[in-house]
Amino acid sequence: MVRPPETRLLTEANAAAQFAKKDVIDASDYPSLQAALDDAAGKTVFVKAGVWPITATLTMGRTTSLRLDPGATVKAVAPIAGPMLKIGEMSAWWEDQELVGGEWDCNNLADDAIEMVCGLHSRLADFTWMNPKRHGVILGTMGSTFNTHEMTLSSLKGNRTLASAAPVGSMGVWMRRAYDSTLFDCVIVGPERSFRNDSNGNTFIACHAYGLGYNQYPKAVFSDNGSDNNYMGCYADTPLMYGWEITANSYRCKIDGGMVYINPEGPDNSVIGVHTELAYPNDLKIENVTFIGSPGHRLKTDYDGAFPSFNVASSRNVPGNSGRDFNVVAPVLADQLQDVRVARTLAYGPAPTVQLAAGLGTTPPPMVLDGNSTDFRGRVTFGTGTAPAAGILCYVTFNRPYSIPPIVTIAARNYASAAVGLYVRDVTATSFSIASTGTPAASMPNTTYAFDFAVSG
Repeated sequence: MVRPPETRLLTEANAAAQFAKKDVIDASDYPSLQAALDDAAGKTVFVKAGVWPITATLTMGRTTSLRLDPGATVKAVAPIAGPMLKIGEMSAWWEDQELVGGEWDCNNLADDAIEMVCGLHSRLADFTWMNPKRHGVILGTMGSTFNTHEMTLSSLKGNRTLASAAPVGSMGVWMRRAYDSTLFDCVIVGPERSFRNDSNGNTFIACHAYGLGYNQYPKAVFSDNGSDNNYMGCYADTPLMYGWEITANSYRCKIDGGMVYINPEGPDNSVIGVHTELAYPNDLKIENVTFIGSPGHRLKTDYDGAFPSFNVASSRNVPGNSGRDFNVVAPVLADQLQDVRVARTLAYGPAPTVQLAAGLGTTPPPMVLDGNSTDFRGRVTFGTGTAPAAGILCYVTFNRPYSIPPIVTIAARNYASAAVGLYVRDVTATSFSIASTGTPAASMPNTTYAFDFAVSG
């Protein structure tokens, strides 16, 4: 859930108050920054302005917070295989803690800036990282006992030296095992993928990514590989390939507002605004997004998936900047589209399967699942064999199981279907069955009975 601004500000005030109540130790009183962190269980380490060189990964315990003065820089001065700072433990959450302020300079020596093993209701705020060999911030470590939940990331900045090439396979912020979290006002420069989301239930608000020089533009700004993730007012600035990359594993992703833009130094006629690995992406929603290029630097297409023909969403294409306009629904010219708003929800996905049940009798004809059917909605037509009976007539099995049994509703498509009293039975996370209160007529073709179904998780 996205908190309103006044609630977010109150939360910031509460965090500051909690910090004031904690014991604070000064890293300057210790022989090294690691020594201060080792002595800081249940406390906050404060790092004063200046350059703090390190030659190995710093580790911070699960009950420790760390605050850096805005003028403080922790700098790698020798090769570090892994992150500059590793937070938490494999079997316990870093809970109700914070990492705030300063700069983490990987100096092209450390693989990553920050890795948090597993966390709960903690925050990362107001810091910068520079020149990692691989990734910026990683939330969630594979193999840890717990997933990460309810994190807040705000006002983070990832940066790279002007025009230096993005490392192969690099990520800016990587939500590796981090769920139900919020990223607000984060800006990424320099990796191949600016924001990579392999988790579920995350919200990105006013996040922005770009490059400084052609070699540094990201391949994809937002790469979604989870479910139920929201992108609100986010800005994909001059990617080389995709503004949003929606993978085959992405479900119920929503892009609400924001922009995909190609600046005058960017590529021409090659960038896809929203790229989907599936022709019909899994319940993708795109609303109020602007797709725009600069003179001589067009998008190839705003959206490369298939268009369904129902429901509502709206986006705006600035005229003449795309090879294919997202919001074309009528044979109009591109220069007439400046204020056209269009209704579309991309609510497609893999089709379920249907199976005959005993109630249809002996040797009934094959059931027919409408070609546009998905796990979320569809149509089934069927007939009967000899000696049909009241009871279960068929089973519908979802292509992808729900986490809990969903709500399933059906509607009879004709008088014959209504007359036998079709109803839903035995809904589970993986399937449901259709039964009848009356006995269907015997030896009927598979165009005789039909029902529509709708599923909500």
